[in-house]
Amino acid sequence: MNSATLMGTERTGPDLTNVGNRLPSDEWHLMHLFNPRIVVEESIMPSYPWLFEIKSQAEAGERVVNVPRVLLENNAQVVVATDEALQLVAYLKSLKQTPLPDGLAPQVFLYKQDATAQEQDQAAELGDELDGAQLYAANCQACHQANGEGMPGAFPALKGSEIVLDENPDRLINIIMTGYNAREQFGEMPAIGKLNNLTPAEITAIINHERTSWGNNAALVSEKQVEEIISLVNSLNAKTENYEK
Repeated sequence: MNSATLMGTERTGPDLTNVGNRLPSDEWHLMHLFNPRIVVEESIMPSYPWLFEIKSQAEAGERVVNVPRVLLENNAQVVVATDEALQLVAYLKSLKQTPLPDGLAPQVFLYKQDATAQEQDQAAELGDELDGAQLYAANCQACHQANGEGMPGAFPALKGSEIVLDENPDRLINIIMTGYNAREQFGEMPAIGKLNNLTPAEITAIINHERTSWGNNAALVSEKQVEEIISLVNSLNAKTENYEK
């Protein structure tokens, strides 16, 4: 949702410019096309079910969309994206913002979410002025939801997640930076940190929000820890790429 009012026009949906950067998950876009209310409960966007096929079993090479089972008449059925659906998602993700003239900063369109008192205290402790709740809303909430519970069969929960609560944040930071595709029951998570050019300070704020929200009570991480882990991740990825060449 945009916070800016465009005088003399009427908009019933968000601006799709740069939507691929804001929402880089193919899985999110496919579910949004199949039934927008799956990912945005209050959405008034129509569904596009004709872009999908509901089958008893997917064939080799077909793209299965992890639609929550409660929305299917038969739990054994699967939803398969047609070529047209995949092409539409590719087009949406290709839309880019026209660069602004030098010296002009883009407007902030997302509604600001105030940090909780706990987060404000923690930010003061770490000398961190970034709002973890706002950064989470802008980068993670579309899939993992405002309550951190994710979506069964589509996006994993962060509430009570062993990865989020792990004393060692290495794996969590690695997932944010490089993505994750190790669980069949969920869609692939894109490399949000890399795609959205998140700084170590921003990633630190997001992680601390996730580790202290929705009943989670894990130790805070410092920006220095995050910087060290990102440096290690980048180094390992560079070695892997060189080896593959």
